[in-house]
Amino acid sequence: MTKRRRRWWPWVCVGVLCVVIAACFIVPTPYYLFEPGSVRPTASRIEIRRHKSFSDKGELLFTTVGIEHATVSDLVRGWLDDAIEVESESDVYPEGEAKDQIINQKLMDDSKLAAISAAFRTVGYPVTPTGNGAFVEEVIDDFPEAKANLRQGDVIVKLNGRPINVTGDLAPILGEMAVGTEVDLDVRDGRTEKLRGVTMKLGRNEDDPHRGYLGVVVSTADQSLDLPFDVEIDSGKVTGPSAGLAWTLGLIDRLTPGSLTGGRRIAVTGTIDADGRVGEIGGLAQKMATVKRAGVKVFLYPAGTPRKHVAEAAEIAADEVTLHPVASVEDAIRYLLPEGLPKAPSLAG
Repeated sequence: MTKRRRRWWPWVCVGVLCVVIAACFIVPTPYYLFEPGSVRPTASRIEIRRHKSFSDKGELLFTTVGIEHATVSDLVRGWLDDAIEVESESDVYPEGEAKDQIINQKLMDDSKLAAISAAFRTVGYPVTPTGNGAFVEEVIDDFPEAKANLRQGDVIVKLNGRPINVTGDLAPILGEMAVGTEVDLDVRDGRTEKLRGVTMKLGRNEDDPHRGYLGVVVSTADQSLDLPFDVEIDSGKVTGPSAGLAWTLGLIDRLTPGSLTGGRRIAVTGTIDADGRVGEIGGLAQKMATVKRAGVKVFLYPAGTPRKHVAEAAEIAADEVTLHPVASVEDAIRYLLPEGLPKAPSLAG
């Protein structure tokens, strides 16, 4: 009987080993992989109605990064591949996955509006931002008056009796008001939509003690743009702000004759603001690997990117991809089209 029982042990060990190996490929860990994603053309995702538009034999491409919940086997793969970065769940989704996905979708939506604004201003078309107030995204802890009177989700619609439609309406009214100045706000509750009056004193910002501050981080509520014709950008399921520069250049290319790419395939990454300034993005090494694998030879990236990340991307690029830093839309156009941007058709035409 003893010998017979012992014969089962090798099979038990094999079974346990199989379970452990399977778990390494199936059971998720509290880590995520940032890995090469895809390059996607902008032109086919930009729709222009009621105005003349142009096509380009080349392509302006935006880049994506793949994010994957890692198993143990994925972690091993990430540690062995320089183009893959491993991040903890708390770093990837500090607010929780569901909330951060909503935030990233809003960042993409805001990025598309900023791209349209920057493109229109670059080609000389009028654009007017519109909204329904200043949405309170955060109430800053160091401002007790704000903490006592405002909460995240509120919308400021008037300041001292003057309408607030977009966030830019606040600065001219606050102007040079001193710390401690009492102001009256009309606030729409983000939960009940009810209006209430708030009287509070402006607080002190240690970085700028010469004027008073409300003590909140705001964005434009229900932000939109008043345009002379219709433009729609379809970002699909891609979220986040890093395609901003690509959308901007893609729209400029569609609005102007000739070719911004010179017939080439150009990959682009970088955030954009309404004034055409390019901001940093994450995952440059992963995007560089994506660009290289797609056979693209030119990659524009934000000039403010830390040197360490540029060095990582350059090592992956080797001699196969030309990396070029840009700080603004104008920088990108000068690099792509040294002779200058052709004039866009008149709005009457």
